[in-house]
Amino acid sequence: MKRLVSSVLTLAMIISLAGCSKKSEETTKKTKDKNKSETESEETVPPESDEDETEETDETDDSTISESDESTKASQSGSAGPSAYTISPDFSIRSDLKTLDYTITENTRAYGFVASPADGIVNKIIKDVDLLTVDDQDTYSQLWNSLDGIYYSMNNDFDSMYDQLLPSYVDGSASDSFTVKSNTYVARADSEVFSFVTCQEVYDKANNSSSTVYRTYNYRSGDSMEYNLNDIVSDRAGFANFFAEYFHDALKFKAQDAREVEYLAGLISDPDENVPFLLTYDGIIFVYTEDYAFNMYKIPAVYAGDYFDMSLFGATPENYVLVSDAYDHIIWDVDDDGDLDDICAVTEKDEYDSLISLGISVNGRVEQLPKSELQYSYMGLYKFYFVKTDDGVYIYAELYPESSEAVVAVFKFDGSTFTFQSSFIGNLPNVHNGGFFYDPANFTVTNYSDIMGSGYVIDRVSAMGNDGMPKKTVNMGERNQIAATRKEITVNKFDSNGAADGTATLPENAVFNVIGIDLDSRTLLCEYLDADETKNFFFELQADPAQSDSDWSIKYNGIEQDELFMGFYYAG
Repeated sequence: MKRLVSSVLTLAMIISLAGCSKKSEETTKKTKDKNKSETESEETVPPESDEDETEETDETDDSTISESDESTKASQSGSAGPSAYTISPDFSIRSDLKTLDYTITENTRAYGFVASPADGIVNKIIKDVDLLTVDDQDTYSQLWNSLDGIYYSMNNDFDSMYDQLLPSYVDGSASDSFTVKSNTYVARADSEVFSFVTCQEVYDKANNSSSTVYRTYNYRSGDSMEYNLNDIVSDRAGFANFFAEYFHDALKFKAQDAREVEYLAGLISDPDENVPFLLTYDGIIFVYTEDYAFNMYKIPAVYAGDYFDMSLFGATPENYVLVSDAYDHIIWDVDDDGDLDDICAVTEKDEYDSLISLGISVNGRVEQLPKSELQYSYMGLYKFYFVKTDDGVYIYAELYPESSEAVVAVFKFDGSTFTFQSSFIGNLPNVHNGGFFYDPANFTVTNYSDIMGSGYVIDRVSAMGNDGMPKKTVNMGERNQIAATRKEITVNKFDSNGAADGTATLPENAVFNVIGIDLDSRTLLCEYLDADETKNFFFELQADPAQSDSDWSIKYNGIEQDELFMGFYYAG
C-alpha cells in the first residue's frame, strides 16, 4: 500500500508512504464443527441516538476459556453470550493474495483572516479532499477508471463550493468559518477485494449547519465489479436473524447499540434495501450511518457459512491484521498447523468496570499482562488485533485509561502462547483518525498534543522487522490546524521538494496552516496562506524542548505560544 499526502512535507522531501506487494504461499486450513442456535429479529425504524458516537461495539471478557482438544469455543468469557457456533467447513485460510498498492493524495485549499485579534478568532475556509487511485493502472485499469469517476467529480464539486465562498474571506466579509472535506479510509486492499469508505462533511458555522455523508465501496479488484449485499449473502432474511442473535448478548447492556443492530437487521432482511458494509479478510463489517454516526458491527465469516459466499474470506496477503469480534475472540490458525485456534482476551474487572488483569488466551493457554502495565486508573480493553508481520505473529491489545491516550500492549506468539513484549502510547487507527488497521506495514498511531491548540498528530508507522513494535516511516506526523500570528516573526522557508529556501517575514495577523508536527523534535511544518495560492510557501517553526516530563508549557525562543499565535483552542 502507498499513501501520498501532498500538502505535508518532511524537512527533506514531500511525505510519501509506500509499501510493496509481496508474493506468498497458499496454506489451506482445516476446520472443526460446532453447534449453532438461532433467534429472530424484526425490522424497525432508525433508532434515536442517545449517546456519543462510537467507532465499534466490541465488548470484553471476564474469565478464562478452558483448554480443549475438541472444537474451539467462540463464547464470551464469563457472559451469557452464544456458547457455540458451527464453523463452516468451507472456511479455509490461505495467504496467496497480493497487496494492492494505492495512493491517497490529500488535496487541500485553505485561506483565512483574523476577524477579532483581541479574541484570537480567525475566520477560515477549508477544502480538504482525499483523492484515491490505484498505482498499477495496467493490471487494475477498470478499478482505476471507477475510482477516477468517483473522485474527479467529488473534487470538482468541492472546488466549486470553495471558489464560490472564497471572495468573502478575501475581502473579510465572511461572518464565520466554512469547511468542506472528504476523507477516505481503506478497510481492505488486495488482488481480490478493494474495500473503502468515504466520509464527506460540510461545516457552515455562519449558518449553524452541518452535514455528514458516509459511502461504502466494495470492489472486485480484477474487474471493478462492485459487490452489493445480495452478491455475498444468499439468504438475507435468515442471515438477519443470525445477525441479531450474534450481537444479542454482547450488547445487552448497551441499549443504543442494540437498537442499531435491530435497525440493521431490518435492513438486511429486505433484499431490496441497500446496507452499508465493508469487507475484511475474515468477515463483514456492517455499518450504522444514521444520526451522523459511523458504528461498526463485525460478523466473523467463520460462523456464517450458511449465508456468506465464503470464497471472499480467509485469504490474505503474506502480512495482515485481523480485529477481534464483539466477544473479544479471533478464530484463526495461529501456528500454521492446519487447525483453527481460538484467541481471546481474558479479563478481570473491579466494581467500577476497570481492569484488574488482562490475559491473552490461545485455546485456553493464558499469558497475563504484567500488573505494572495496568498503572492507569479506570483502564478498560477496547479491542485487540492479530498482527502478522515478516518476523512473527503478535497481539496488539488496545487499552483505554480514563482521560488519557490509549496504551497498546504487544504480545508475541512463541509457539504455544502469546508472551508480553512491550507497550506503547497512542491510539490505533479508527475511522475518524487514520482509517483501518489491516496492514502492519503501513498504519497510524495517533497522539494528543497541545502544540497549536488541542488536537491529534497522526504518525504513519510500520511494524515490519521491528519485533512487532511500530516505528515511524515519516518523521512528520499529520496535523491540520489553521492559526495566525499575533506579531511579526521571521521563519525558515522550504520549497515544494523540502529543500531550504531562505527566510521570510510573516507580518502580524498572517494566516497559516500547520500541516505536520514531529512530536519528538517539536518541529512544526506550516504553509503560509495567501489570497493568491501561487504565493503560498512552506516554513518551519521550532518549539522549545520541554524542560521535564511535567513541563506542559509550549514556547518558541522562550516566548509562550499564546503570545505569538492565535486562532486555536484548548480542550478542557
